[in-house]
Amino acid sequence: MPEAAGVGAALEKIVDETEAYVVDSAERERTTSELGELIMTRLKDIDTVAYIRLPACIATQRCEGVQGGAEELLSGRDAKKKKASF
Repeated sequence: MPEAAGVGAALEKIVDETEAYVVDSAERERTTSELGELIMTRLKDIDTVAYIRLPACIATQRCEGVQGGAEELLSGRDAKKKKASF
């Protein structure tokens, strides 16, 4: 369990560093790509497996989100067709 606490503290540090990067920046806006790069660099330093798995998890969530949206659109279209046939 102490190892998990160490990872939790390291993740909290990444969050704090990312927030400081945004708040303390001379730039008014930061892109999600910049933030993602910063987070991934820090994550690689603390957990190589998580560094490798995170992009795959994000891609899976995106695919599931797109699939869910497509299914929702199709089910709505099917419902309209059924309504029109009555």
